[in-house]
Amino acid sequence: MNFVSSSVAKVTLNVTSSAYNGIYTLPGIVANETTFNITSAVDGIKTIDNPITLNGGTYTIKSVARGIRTVSSSSTYATSSSAHNIIVNDGTYTITATGDDGEGFKAYATGYFPCFEEKYLLA
Repeated sequence: MNFVSSSVAKVTLNVTSSAYNGIYTLPGIVANETTFNITSAVDGIKTIDNPITLNGGTYTIKSVARGIRTVSSSSTYATSSSAHNIIVNDGTYTITATGDDGEGFKAYATGYFPCFEEKYLLA
């Protein structure tokens, strides 16, 4: 599911993706008191160059790779940038990442991993 709008509030969203990410949004996402039930073949929630902000709610995510992931495509490790931040303000989280390298939360700049190419940003 690709989001055009970057803000959701007090909704229940059920997403199942057998081939890709559950939620993938370029403008980032701000979720206020939401319920997300996501089952995904790759990442549960993913953004590039924008933060994920979760303000309360209930998040149940079952993914193979990462539960919640942000990526900054900057060529430098941007420690002062919020482009790849995951901001958690309250809520209940149940995240299961089943892959060999499965991770619950992951936020990073690609410049920190110089071997990354554009094709890896889309995975």
